[in-house]
Amino acid sequence: MIAQLLFQNPRYLTLMLLIIAAVGTTSYSSLGRQEDPTITPFIAKVETFFPGASPARVESLVTKPLEDALREVPEVTEIQSTSAAGVSVISIETDYRLSLADIERVWSELRDIVSAEARRFPTGVEPPLFEDDIITAYVKILAISAKPGRSLSPLVLRREAEILADAIRSVPNTKRVTLYGAPQEEVLVELDETLLASLGIGVTEVSEILRKADARTPSGSLTGSGSDIAVELAGEFTNLETLRELQIRALPNGRVVRLQDVAKISRTERIPAFSYALSNGRRSVLLGTEMMQGYQADTYGARFDEFLEGYRAQAPDGLSIEIAYDQSQYTEARLAGVASNLLAGVCIVLAVLFVTLGWRAALVVAVILPMCTLLSMLGLLYLEVPIHQMSLTGLVVALGLLVDGSIVMTDEVRKRLIMGMSPLEALRASVSRLRIPLIASTAPNCLL
Repeated sequence: MIAQLLFQNPRYLTLMLLIIAAVGTTSYSSLGRQEDPTITPFIAKVETFFPGASPARVESLVTKPLEDALREVPEVTEIQSTSAAGVSVISIETDYRLSLADIERVWSELRDIVSAEARRFPTGVEPPLFEDDIITAYVKILAISAKPGRSLSPLVLRREAEILADAIRSVPNTKRVTLYGAPQEEVLVELDETLLASLGIGVTEVSEILRKADARTPSGSLTGSGSDIAVELAGEFTNLETLRELQIRALPNGRVVRLQDVAKISRTERIPAFSYALSNGRRSVLLGTEMMQGYQADTYGARFDEFLEGYRAQAPDGLSIEIAYDQSQYTEARLAGVASNLLAGVCIVLAVLFVTLGWRAALVVAVILPMCTLLSMLGLLYLEVPIHQMSLTGLVVALGLLVDGSIVMTDEVRKRLIMGMSPLEALRASVSRLRIPLIASTAPNCLL
C-alpha cells in the first residue's frame, strides 16, 4: 500500500525524501562523535602505601582487611591482590552486565567501604587510592613545563598545573581533569643529631612530638543521647613558622629548645617522587581532559582550543603549555576518511550500474544510498550510539549489504518491465518475490 501510494503520487515520494534528508542531517549534527567507543569501567584498583612494612605485614594489616570488606558487596565478582614491600594493590571486578548507573553506584559503595576501613589502619599507612577510571579516553592531553632555557621549580610547576586544571573544569562539557607527574610537596625537617645528643634529646622523641602536635585526625568522641561529637586537638601546623616555633623541651636553666634550634626546616619536593612525567625531555606535568559522554569530540576540541589560546595569553612568563594529544584531530580524520571512502564506493557502484543496467538503475541506487545513510543517523540518535570507528565500520558494512539488495531489486523490476508488465505490477511482483529473501539475508548481518 505504501509503495503504491508513493509510486502513484510522486509529490509524496519527494516529500518523504526531503523529510528523511532533514531529519537525518539534524540527527547527524546532534550525534556524539569520538574516536573509540566508550568502554564501561567495570574494573577498579585500590592502592595503599605502607612505607617500610614487609610484604607479610602489608598483607595482614592492609590487604586482608580490605579484601574481606570489599567482598561484602554482592556485585563484586572477582578480587585479586598483590602485597609487596610497602604497597598493597587490589584489583576489583564487577559484573560487566551491569548498567553504567549501577556500576557507578557500586563504585560509590566500595569507595565508602575503603574509607571506613582506612580509619582502622595502623599508624604509618597512607590513605588508600581508589581508581575507577583505569579504562578511559582523553580528548586532550596537555604538557605543562618550563620553556626551553627557563627554569621553574617542581612545586611552582605543580601549582600552575592545578590552576590550569581548575580553569579547564569550567569549559562546557568537561567531565574530569586528571594530573600525571605532579610533584608532591612535603616539609623536610633535617635534625642536627650532634646537637640533639649534646642536649640529651633523641630523634624518636622529636618525631613523637611532631606527630602529636600536628593533630589532623579526630582524637576521640563524646557520646550523648542521640548524638556523637568528634573531639580534635588544637595545634595543626599551618605554616613553616608554626613548625619552627614548636617547643621540644625545657632545659633546667629555663631555656626552651625549639625545633628551629636543632633542625633545618624547608619546603621541598617529595623524594622519591610518586610519579614522573617528561615532555620533549623536560620535566612536565600532564593534564588529561575527559569529555562528558555523548558529546562531539571535534566540537569540544575547537571550544577547548579557543579557551587554551586565551589562557596562554595570560599565563606566567616562562611557562610552556603544549598539546601532547588531541583526539578531535583523529576523530575528524576518521570521519573525513569514511566519508571519502563512502563517496568513492558510491561513484564506483554508480559507474558499474550505468554501464551494466543503464542510467535509471544507477539513479535509483544513487538516491537510496544517501537516504538510508541519513535514516541510519536517526537510528543511532535514538539508540544513543555515538559516531566512532566501530559504529562507522558497521555502517559501511550495512551500506554494502544495502547496495547488493538495491541492485537485486532494481534488476528484478527491470526484467519484469522488459516482460511487458506495467510499472506498478512489476514493482508489486518484485517486492512480493524478493521481500523474504532480502530480509533473511540482511537482518542477521545487521544484528552482528
